[in-house]
Amino acid sequence: MKQPSIVEQARVFAIDRHADQQYGQDLPYAWHLSNVTDLATRLGYSESVQAAGWLHDTVEDTDMSLDEICRP
Repeated sequence: MKQPSIVEQARVFAIDRHADQQYGQDLPYAWHLSNVTDLATRLGYSESVQAAGWLHDTVEDTDMSLDEICRP
């Protein structure tokens, strides 16, 4: 079985960690993360930057540390 891409791994991780959070009054937080990642994709940034789009608020808004996110 093929391993998911770094972007897919970041997406699943971020959605799970932000599951109980809202963006504004009625949107799941993943909406914001998805929009940031979509912009990075449309601008032609690498998969690493796209993954960072999914993860960019994780340390700030969850109990995850940077070390935990960076573990292989």
